[in-house]
Amino acid sequence: PLKFLYKGYRPQYWYWEVIESYRRILFMSALTVVDTPIRRGFVGAGLALIGSVVYRELSPYQQPTTNLMNLVVQYQITVLFIYASLLLNHDGEAYTGVLAGVDTESVGGIIVIFQLSMFIFAFVLGYNFLRKWRLRTEKLREAMAQQMAEE
Repeated sequence: PLKFLYKGYRPQYWYWEVIESYRRILFMSALTVVDTPIRRGFVGAGLALIGSVVYRELSPYQQPTTNLMNLVVQYQITVLFIYASLLLNHDGEAYTGVLAGVDTESVGGIIVIFQLSMFIFAFVLGYNFLRKWRLRTEKLREAMAQQMAEE
C-alpha cells in the first residue's frame, strides 16, 4: 500500500522520499530563523546548491529524465534565491542591492521569463524523451516481428 512512496526511486534509494520531506521542511522552517532578507536569500541559495550537488551525484530516481529535471529545478531554486539576495539588500533605510534601482515590473518580468524558460526546457526534454522512447519501441516491435517471422 505504500509503494507509491518509493517506486520512482532506484532500489538503493528507497528511503529518498523521507530525505526529500526533510529538505522541504528545512526550506520552510529554517530560513525563517535567519535574521535579514539578504542572509536568508544566501542561506537558501547555499542550501539549494548543496541539494543540487547531492541530487547530481546520487541521481536517486529511476528515470534519467526525472533526475535531470530535478537537477534543473534545484538550479532554478538556487538562481531564484541568489536573485532575491541581490534584490533585497537592505541597509536599514532603503534597499541598496544590486537590483535596487530596477523597477518592479522589470524585476518581475525577468523572473517570469526565467521561470517560463525552464518550462520550455522541460517541454523539450520531455519531447526528446518520448521521441527516443517511441523509436526504441518501434525497433523492438520490428525485431520481435522479424523474429516471429523467422520461426
